[in-house]
Amino acid sequence: SAIAFTTSALERIDPAATTETLSRISSCRSLSSTRASASYLKICCCLSFGAIGFTVYERFLQSTGKTLYSTISQVSGAATNIILDYVFIYPCKMGIDGAAWATVIGQIVSLAAAMQFHYLANREIKNSVQGVKARRQDHKRHL
Repeated sequence: SAIAFTTSALERIDPAATTETLSRISSCRSLSSTRASASYLKICCCLSFGAIGFTVYERFLQSTGKTLYSTISQVSGAATNIILDYVFIYPCKMGIDGAAWATVIGQIVSLAAAMQFHYLANREIKNSVQGVKARRQDHKRHL
């Protein structure tokens, strides 16, 4: 893990400082908070397609001057996240996992809104794969 790597690097530099650093880390973080952080990251990273997909469609909207639609998509996801954070953390008693699920669902809502705006209102970009093909001369130019 990152702490083990950092520890081995510090031990090579100054063994006394390593002991002091580890005692500070262990006093600041309990094992349960480390597990909660790992759980949050696991949920968010494994289901990050919403954030990645939203970034793609947001760029389509922004590049064609439809920044209002991009903003509406972002705000809808953020509002969903805020509302679901409260619902999942307190009434559902899901804790940190609930916050992670709220984040992922908010990102998916942003993606869905951006996709809808792109396919319904973005006439500047043709939504077809016919014109998408790799050509050897294009790749040679970049090498």
